[in-house]
Amino acid sequence: MNIAPDTWATYEDLTFKDILEQSTLLGYYQKLTGSDIIAFNVFNFMKMTNDERKKVALHEMGHALGFGHHDSGIMRQGRFSMTELDEHIKEDYYELY
Repeated sequence: MNIAPDTWATYEDLTFKDILEQSTLLGYYQKLTGSDIIAFNVFNFMKMTNDERKKVALHEMGHALGFGHHDSGIMRQGRFSMTELDEHIKEDYYELY
């Protein structure tokens, strides 16, 4: 995600939206020219706990910041409860920024 100044054509760097897809997809991050997208699949979100939703939101924000998947913590793929940033993601953050 590139945090860019606003112009006449672009006024946000990241757009959040809901999608409805009957699949196991929880959400996704999509890098685009202009405003990137984070989408949440309401088909699955309706069946999830608040902590599971928070984990998906943190996970997709991690992708927007440039983090890849890991075997543990927030960047682990899948549906589970986690609302705290783990040490691995903090290390990645300090390495990138």
